[in-house]
Amino acid sequence: MNFFKELKNYGIGGLRIELGKHFALESEGSYFLRGVFGEFEDMFNYAECIESSEELLNKYTTFINVLTDDTTNQSKMVIYVMSHDTKESWGFSKSMDDNVITLK
Repeated sequence: MNFFKELKNYGIGGLRIELGKHFALESEGSYFLRGVFGEFEDMFNYAECIESSEELLNKYTTFINVLTDDTTNQSKMVIYVMSHDTKESWGFSKSMDDNVITLK
């Protein structure tokens, strides 16, 4: 919590939690997500929850935005777009507009 407070004081606008789907939920006896992110609701925080069921995603979006490759509460989703090319097409998207990459 102190580290998150320090980041916020430096002007960080949000945090990404890697492997977010591996944090226990309240239904599993953990209050971590509510405890931490309840205090930082004014920031844009999200957890990486790709390859998760819609049921699980809906549980996580109660507490935090999610980075996902599935459909759920769209107001709580962060678009997942690969930021690099595959080995076979190296550099192909380098000159593409961000909107084109997102649409593709």
